[in-house]
Amino acid sequence: MTPVIIISGVFILAVLFLYLFFLIRFIISRKKGSKEQPEKISRSVLETIPIVRYMPDCQCYLLKDNSYMDIVQIRTKDLNSIDADERSYDMGRIMKMFRMLGSDCKIVALNYPCNTQEQQKYLTHRIQNTHNKQYQYWLEKSRKELEWLEKNKTFREYYLMYFSGTLEMQHKNLNVILESLGTGVDGLAIVIDAKKKHNILFKLSNQTNVI
Repeated sequence: MTPVIIISGVFILAVLFLYLFFLIRFIISRKKGSKEQPEKISRSVLETIPIVRYMPDCQCYLLKDNSYMDIVQIRTKDLNSIDADERSYDMGRIMKMFRMLGSDCKIVALNYPCNTQEQQKYLTHRIQNTHNKQYQYWLEKSRKELEWLEKNKTFREYYLMYFSGTLEMQHKNLNVILESLGTGVDGLAIVIDAKKKHNILFKLSNQTNVI
């Protein structure tokens, strides 16, 4: 047997030995990795979200640090359809609120589904109480349009979240907001019910879900 053949055989055996060695190490490391427990999540949803519960009597939320939070909707206007004096007046009302508000606040924008339930109820009532077939046709057509809007249309709405250290301050801040921004047809503040507040918080915490 020539030296070249001997050297080639030794080289091949060495390569095979190294291949088997690293293959065995890889298999052992994979088995150890599969036995390791997955890393535990250090914080739960309840620890992350600071809200404890909604207080119906006070119409606001109790937070973990015993402070309070509430939400008021801000009425939006088409800036192209109002004059400069009205814009200046509304800006003055908003600045007045910020100056008088004695606590932290935050303005939140959200695409909220269109709600046409009241209009649909009214049209349904009219449909049931008319015997004019042509009138019924147009009423039914309008009701179906409202149904389509509710399923497919959203509105860009704005909300003011404000925080207070005590219940007394909470009531005071609400009065400041309502008096500064005004309510009614020409007001900028809209008091919303508990259901809508819950929906807003749900949407903020679940961006991909539909309200």
